[in-house]
Amino acid sequence: MLTVACVQVGTKYEEHYVDRLRTMVARNLSVPHRFEVIRRPPLLPGADGCWSKLWLFEPLFAQDKVLYLDLDVIVTGSLDALVSGNGFRAMRDPRSTESRPKLNSSAMVWLPGDQSDRIHSAHLRHRPEGKPLGFWRGDQEFIQHQLGEFWDPLPGVHSYKMGLKPDTVVAVFHGTPKPHDLPVDDPLRRTWEDQ
Repeated sequence: MLTVACVQVGTKYEEHYVDRLRTMVARNLSVPHRFEVIRRPPLLPGADGCWSKLWLFEPLFAQDKVLYLDLDVIVTGSLDALVSGNGFRAMRDPRSTESRPKLNSSAMVWLPGDQSDRIHSAHLRHRPEGKPLGFWRGDQEFIQHQLGEFWDPLPGVHSYKMGLKPDTVVAVFHGTPKPHDLPVDDPLRRTWEDQ
């Protein structure tokens, strides 16, 4: 069964962010799924909560396909196309170039074994007793390093800051503003708040 996952560590996102994501996913995904929240702190003491995403790649976390979404996204349309197909797929970082695409870990889809085993193995090798995770600027740089070119961009996942496109089904709010910062009459905020 498909696992839809998010990470909630620390105090950056309150519980209503989890509830809203769960509701948006249920409303926009016809595929049977379970919704999981990772609340395990990162291995490296003092590391940012984004490093907790690496727990998603532990072999026992999911036996089938995983759709990961950051808590600060707004789902605006059907997620079914995102979870079809195979291979490791992620949001394309809007700041990267066509010739050197980089991934953004705000939205990712994979089957266990679709390169995810490489991420898990590297996570094990780079625990505090080895090369510190702090060598990388963040989780997405770490994931990108492990995958190299073995990933594809997710269609329909776009940055709010860099401009949404007509095919947007997931609006990503990296940096600022966050969904709760949008004006109350903004249609995206209404989508986010509609429970």
